[in-house]
Amino acid sequence: VTEGNGALVYAPDPTETFDDAGTTYARIITLKHNGQYNGTLIATFDQLVEVNGRQVYPIYRSTDNGETWNLIANVYDNMFGTTRTSQPDLFEVPQQVGNLKAGTLLLAGNIFPEDKSSTRIVIWKSEDRGETWSYLSTVDTGGPYDYDPSPGSTTTTIWEPFLYLAAYGDLVCAYSDERQKNDGILQALVLRKSTDGGQTWGPLSNIAGIPNNNDRPGMVTAAELPNGKFITTYEV
Repeated sequence: VTEGNGALVYAPDPTETFDDAGTTYARIITLKHNGQYNGTLIATFDQLVEVNGRQVYPIYRSTDNGETWNLIANVYDNMFGTTRTSQPDLFEVPQQVGNLKAGTLLLAGNIFPEDKSSTRIVIWKSEDRGETWSYLSTVDTGGPYDYDPSPGSTTTTIWEPFLYLAAYGDLVCAYSDERQKNDGILQALVLRKSTDGGQTWGPLSNIAGIPNNNDRPGMVTAAELPNGKFITTYEV
């Protein structure tokens, strides 16, 4: 049992971070579908420090219930030429989904170029419990990385992916979407489903869209309840 302030996973050097926040969007999962490795903890976060001129999603692992942590990988974009990462999410595939085997780890994130001219929600996969990662697919692309929550905002950014498995075995990516302002929706929560293990993604559908140009649902999470129904939580 860890007491007090807990075990330190990572702390940035204040002289190296380009944002006073240091780190944001911490995520952690416990492996449950990896046989003898079940119970291993995998963590990541938005690291506001450059590594060799770019941001990365660091992957940390603990095999002693979170007492100690080791950096095992740095995940970054090598497909689209972007250098900025944000808003990661981790997911362990609980069963065979398309070509994805049970126990495969997925990392979803929102990546963008240095000039912040676009946003892209991308998924990587790992078949060795987080040690190596490869690009799987792009869920969606949005407008410039620009935060303006005002009622008169014209931004078209997409944000904050969250992965889960639907009742019929489809992989789902839910996220925030600012592209429905023509319908009077300042920001919607949306999802896309994949029936082939995340290789391709279906049409956009709304989880929550409030047509008043004022309320702004965001940061969606979802979970399956014991009765088979699903619950969603979000800020607004």
